[in-house]
Amino acid sequence: MLRDISLHLKERRIGLIGVNGSGKSSLVRLLNGLLEPRQGSLELFGRAIGERGFRPARHVGFIFQNPDHQLLFPTVEEELAFGLDQLGVPKKEASERALALLAGQGLEPLAGRAVHELSEGQKQLVCILAVLIMEPALLVLDEPFTSLDLPTRRRIMEFLEGRPEMQIMISHDLEGFEGFERILWLEEGRSERTWLHRIPAGAKLLLLVAVTLLVTALEDLAALALAAALVGLTYASLPAAWLSAWRLLRSLGLMLAIIFGIYLWSGQAEEGAAVMLHILCVVMLANLVTLTTPVDAMTRTLIPLFRPLAVFGVSPRRMALVIALAIRFVPLLFEQLAELTEAWRARSPKRPLWRIMAPFAARTLGTADRVAEALAARGGSEGFAQARDTKGTEA
Repeated sequence: MLRDISLHLKERRIGLIGVNGSGKSSLVRLLNGLLEPRQGSLELFGRAIGERGFRPARHVGFIFQNPDHQLLFPTVEEELAFGLDQLGVPKKEASERALALLAGQGLEPLAGRAVHELSEGQKQLVCILAVLIMEPALLVLDEPFTSLDLPTRRRIMEFLEGRPEMQIMISHDLEGFEGFERILWLEEGRSERTWLHRIPAGAKLLLLVAVTLLVTALEDLAALALAAALVGLTYASLPAAWLSAWRLLRSLGLMLAIIFGIYLWSGQAEEGAAVMLHILCVVMLANLVTLTTPVDAMTRTLIPLFRPLAVFGVSPRRMALVIALAIRFVPLLFEQLAELTEAWRARSPKRPLWRIMAPFAARTLGTADRVAEALAARGGSEGFAQARDTKGTEA
């Protein structure tokens, strides 16, 4: 959430710094239309953001903090050619220009490489080139050096320094702002703890179960619409939660449209609308719990419920962790889908539809792997306590 901001930016290179949660990423996302201001006004090159017919993404190149959030295509050449394709450049010419740009940077051997095989530095450089090939007037970089080693960071910094485009960069590294004409400090854009944060995890989980069962039992469309409206009002009462709701709704939209289309095709439009509202309410409610409840608090609350299963050899902690992670990561998967949609919209006015499904599947599998590694690094689903207990019995 941003408030009380008045700026006129005209310098060629501008740095943006501030504590986590201060609103830096929200501010730069306003510049290319990924977000729209609820109040106030924002002009870019003399035209208002939100003005009919004005597409900020055509003028603003956006580099995401994590290159995996931006890469959409399997090979480097395809990734670079995509931006030109969106500008109406014929495919053959787009491919030739992509290869020429890579050759100019000494990166021609990467053209046919799969993007998932690249190093973090190579991925980030490919993301920057994929945006620059569209010749934007403004280049926005959201912490582009976070995961890079020092030599790679220095190389990309020198590359950017020689570019003619206006640049706005977010970074926590003051060294990265060397040579910048203006540095902005942003603070107090942070979302505050809300009334929902203060409700104990156990009470929230019970409410989630009860309301989910109630909503699932509803069959009347008017009652379901009222339930959806109440969920919407709950989001409206939480500062900045509307942003999470909007991103989630965007990612849910395609799935809900497909479901409704199937029912409509079979002549069951009313049943399709009911199914859509059921899914919408349940997912949005789970997201509310995720936004306001740490996973460890959920786990501690759920363990007592599964203790009776211990007599059958089932670990209460493992079951509690599975449920807690399911509640936590179902909205996260929709968030990942929203990120891919956002990455697409940053370079294209067209709807992504099925073309982001392959990178979404890869991201989902990658998330599962990272969760498994994170659990293993911290003792697995049982933690290190059990490992200590059994240490003396192992040969």
